Order: sequence, then structure tokens, then C-alpha cells
Amino acid sequence: MWKVLALVTAMVGSNVARAEATVPGQQAQKSGVRACQQTVEDVAKFVIRDNQHSSLATWNSKNPDARMFNAQVGIKYSDGNSVAVVSVAPTRSGKCDSSYTTVFAIDKSCALARETNFKDWKFSTESAGMMVLKNEDGNVSKILLPSGSGCVAVTSEVVYQ
Repeated sequence: MWKVLALVTAMVGSNVARAEATVPGQQAQKSGVRACQQTVEDVAKFVIRDNQHSSLATWNSKNPDARMFNAQVGIKYSDGNSVAVVSVAPTRSGKCDSSYTTVFAIDKSCALARETNFKDWKFSTESAGMMVLKNEDGNVSKILLPSGSGCVAVTSEVVYQ
């Protein structure tokens, strides 16, 4: 089955996220993703902003324009580094569904991060010692995962066109 999927992986580094294209957007274009290339670029720009980044991307080499494109993106911020996973796939209706997940370590307890960094987020629930927050619209979830004396913030959103 894996032979049929024939996944291709490429890693491209970047010292700056150029305004005209992100590294994941460039990778999608070079891989043969056409129908959802702009969605890859839009989601990547939303997640990366103007920060330095690199990307490890995976796609289906036999039919890249009809299958999912995935990029693991390392992002450098002034206060630390983050990893984001961006996935985009075409749908039967000719649209492109997408999702992203970001992971960011914070050098403070989750309770303190909740009160400072994420004070505008709504508390949703607590499960297994983790706080679950939602953005104002309720369409973005953030899990605050205790890690030693710090906290790991995991944020996810799914967008259906």
C-alpha cells in the first residue's frame, strides 16, 4: 500500500519568510499542487506571519493535485520557537479543506499562561490535568499541557471552504 501512495518528502530551509511566498507554499507549488496551492499559502501565511521559518513537507507524488499536502513548519519567534503542522486537501466539490496545529512551549505554569498569555480565550473544560480553551468564535481550540514547571500550548483549527 505504501508503494501505491509513493510519498515524497522535501526539506527546505529559510532565513526569512518572504512576503511573496512561504516555504510551504513554494513546496506545494513545486510538488505539483495546483488546485489548493493558494490555500496552502494562505494557511501558512496565517500561521507563520512574517517570522523566520523552515518546512518539512510531504505529498503524494503520483497525484499531488488530488491528494493531501502536509507541512511541518518550524517557526522562530522573538520569545522562542514553535512547530506548526499545516494540512490541506482538495474535496470532491473542488474546494480545499485545511487544518493547522501549532505547538509552543511557555516558560511559566499553565495557570499563569492562562491568566496572562491567553486571558482573552474562553475556558472550555479541564480534562486529565489539561485546560481546554476556545477563541472568541469557538472555532479554534487551545490545550494547555503542563510540562515540568512550564506549559505547552497546542492550538488547532479546521477550516472547510
